Order: sequence, then structure tokens, then C-alpha cells
Amino acid sequence: MEQARARNFVYKDQIVSVGFGAPELEEMESTLTLADDTVLHFRPISPADEDMIRDLFYSYSEETVLHRFFRHVPAMPHEDLQKLIEVDYSKDMILVAIAPQGAGEMIVAVGRYHIQPATGAAEVAFSMRDDWQRKGIGTHLFRQLIEIARNRGVTTFVAEVMVDNVGMINLFHKCALGPVQSILQDGAYHFSFDLPPSVVARESR
Repeated sequence: MEQARARNFVYKDQIVSVGFGAPELEEMESTLTLADDTVLHFRPISPADEDMIRDLFYSYSEETVLHRFFRHVPAMPHEDLQKLIEVDYSKDMILVAIAPQGAGEMIVAVGRYHIQPATGAAEVAFSMRDDWQRKGIGTHLFRQLIEIARNRGVTTFVAEVMVDNVGMINLFHKCALGPVQSILQDGAYHFSFDLPPSVVARESR
């Protein structure tokens, strides 16, 4: 990280994510070929992704911002972007979907889960560029997160979803590995479903 700061690959005050660079993170990478033959690369988020995350945020419609943050967010300064890319990889996960853009690349979607300390459940959230929705990207992201969580011994996934976020509601039911429990409260659904243990999780015990 010190070398990256010196070469201006990251900000001088860049937050260091716990566990970033661990060899097992490479095993969580994957690809997805879309109907138009565009190939997306999925990988754990990097501290160097802040500029692409900023571009992703400013691509959102007001509705997408509201569905992701549950409130109006007019701007995303550096200090707040740091919080979006910070992750403790020893327990949590953030995956990004990267698409080619001219001679470079851009992040078109983010999927994450955070382990709730009180319950041990993984709370999941997604965000995606409006013009890249309904291409199967969210399904791939969710299934990747589920598999990673299962391999780590996580037994429950939960999410808070606004009642008008039809895409996320459908995605949760589509990808759930079992019956979905839901509670409607204050204009949002609280969803949950159980995860059967994976072979990796069973062998690690």
C-alpha cells in the first residue's frame, strides 16, 4: 500500500482493507458473457477502485440512489467513497462487475454482504448502473456472494428492500436457496433465507 500511495495509484489517506491481497481472493474472481458477447469480469473490490466507484454513483438515477441508500444522496465526496470501498475481507465481501470501456474499463455493478455482529447473518446489498440492468448481472453477483458466504460457513442471508424495488425483490426470490421469509415494516421488506452448508464449509469444521 505504501508503494501504491507513492506512485499515486491510491489516495494518500487511502483506507487499507483488512485482508486485501490475500491469495484466496483471486479464487473468487469470475467472468460472465452477456447476450451481446460483452465479457464482464467479477472480482473483490480494490482500494484503487475509488474513481470507478465515483463514476458508478454519478451514473445512478435518483430512484437507484434511493433504492440503494434509502435516502436522497446528492453527492459522494472522497470521505464517503472511502467508506463504500472499505471492507474487512476476513468476514465480509464486496464484489464488483467490470466492463470494457473504450481503451479502459468501468464498474457497472457492486454486490456486497456484511456480517451482522449480533446475529451472524450476512446482510446483502446491490447497486448497478441503470443502463446495465436486466442483463443477468445481479443474478451472477448474488449467486457468487452466496457461494462465497456458504464456503465461509454463513448460514443466513438477509436484506432490507424498499417495496417499490421490484428488481431486487425478484432477484432475492430468484436466487434464494430455500424459502424466503419476509416482514413488511415502514415501507420496506425485511427478507431472509437460510443457506445450506457447502462442502468446503463442512470440511473446514
